[in-house]
Amino acid sequence: MPVATPAPRRPRMAMLVGNQVVGDSRVEKAAVSAVRAGYDVVVVGVSHRTTFNLGRYGSVPILRVPVTFRRHLAWQTLHGTARPDATDWSAVLDPEEAAAMTAWDLAHESGAGLPQAVVRGLSPHALPDGARGRLGRAARRLGRLGPARGRRGRAAARGRRALKNFAAGRTGAWREVWPLIADYEDGFLRALIDLAPDLVHVHDRHPLPAAAAYDRYRAARGLSPVPWVYDAHEWLPGQMMPGPVDQRIAWKAAEAELIHEADAVVAVTDGLADRMREYHALPERPVTVINGPWGTQVPMDPAERLPLRTELGLSDDVPLLVYVGKLAEVRGVGTLVDALPLLPGVHVAFVGSPDPGARQGLRDRAAQLDVADRMHIVDYVPSASVTWYVSSATAGVSPLLPTPAHESAVATKLRECLLAGLPLIVSDLREQARFVREQGVGTVFAPGDAADLARAVRDLLARRTELTAAARSPEITARHGWEAAERALHGLWRRLVPTPAAPPPVEIAPDP
Repeated sequence: MPVATPAPRRPRMAMLVGNQVVGDSRVEKAAVSAVRAGYDVVVVGVSHRTTFNLGRYGSVPILRVPVTFRRHLAWQTLHGTARPDATDWSAVLDPEEAAAMTAWDLAHESGAGLPQAVVRGLSPHALPDGARGRLGRAARRLGRLGPARGRRGRAAARGRRALKNFAAGRTGAWREVWPLIADYEDGFLRALIDLAPDLVHVHDRHPLPAAAAYDRYRAARGLSPVPWVYDAHEWLPGQMMPGPVDQRIAWKAAEAELIHEADAVVAVTDGLADRMREYHALPERPVTVINGPWGTQVPMDPAERLPLRTELGLSDDVPLLVYVGKLAEVRGVGTLVDALPLLPGVHVAFVGSPDPGARQGLRDRAAQLDVADRMHIVDYVPSASVTWYVSSATAGVSPLLPTPAHESAVATKLRECLLAGLPLIVSDLREQARFVREQGVGTVFAPGDAADLARAVRDLLARRTELTAAARSPEITARHGWEAAERALHGLWRRLVPTPAAPPPVEIAPDP
């Protein structure tokens, strides 16, 4: 009797991201696409007291690793600011997570202190002259801020010296400028050592140092390197980061050094790809992978959520604007509320983050303007169901305020609204305004100007039939759905690590 030939082993991909994974639509879609390409995928996020350390997104396992932020807390103590920052790493571990971290350390007892010992200094890397020059100028600007005095001054002086060392070509000095980076590095590196993947896909900046460190870890043991991809979600040099300037300088420096060690770089827009190639002197242009939604809409169980207009109890003839995303002032959400007194009969729905302070701030603002009955705030829905949920609105709005990162952004919400069949109203920032104008799918207004936003809304309502037809054209759907992005990712991944010919079946948009 012939012996059955075992199916070839699917290569393992570790997909890393510096959050809890839940609701990160780009990570969720990329993970499903990796399974569809034939990879055995594990998503690695960061543990949090509100989520289990182990989870799933459809058929994709999720591992959330503990990151203790010990170095960061020590840095805060040194600088007299020993409290959690209001950023995405804000949650200091509770006792259960601390116990989990202790168990994690015990499991790696034979390699105590290994990650930092391995990654420091094993592979000196020369930066392109342009990048080194920019960092040197940043160090000199910091040096002109004044003499160092007291404990904070001495710490700042050490930070300036570290940045100068980095600008002069010494690798890894960004760890001294902002030690939190090394905290993330340890957590992700230990996960990579345990998972032993064949391919690593890094989402955004937080896991970037660990992917490079994993190559050095393997090289130190005589093992072959593992290809890795850096997926830049935004223009990092222009990011507005709360807290001390140290973190922005350090993350910029880390990206400028480590991006040259990646086997491939991905950007979310063509404009961002061009800027990254020029800024970092990359040998080739990053691959553009747009962050569009799946072309297939996924309704939710009526017992959980109903379409947006139905939930709000509004009839079809009521103009309804929808904003999807974080309720932050820099996103322009206040401008949208301020425009309501100038738009009688128009309603606005924020499908927004659960931050109670931000929500109350918008409610207070609406009450002061006597428009509270026309402003609505509702909770997020799963990423796969966003297009279904908002499709009953009249138009989508992206009122971003100017920042360097926002000028380069084409926010996910724009493509979600387009694939929901909604025309767009956007603030006049470079990339999103060009996106709308070139495709004829909406109107544009001056950022932060409530009166001009109201004018853009009236213009859209007057041309509603024309603009809605443009947004719903088959060409728009084909161009901006995730399926186009998936083809680009499949080509990139398979160039680095080929997969068996027959990938397993998987839902394109699983319910988490």
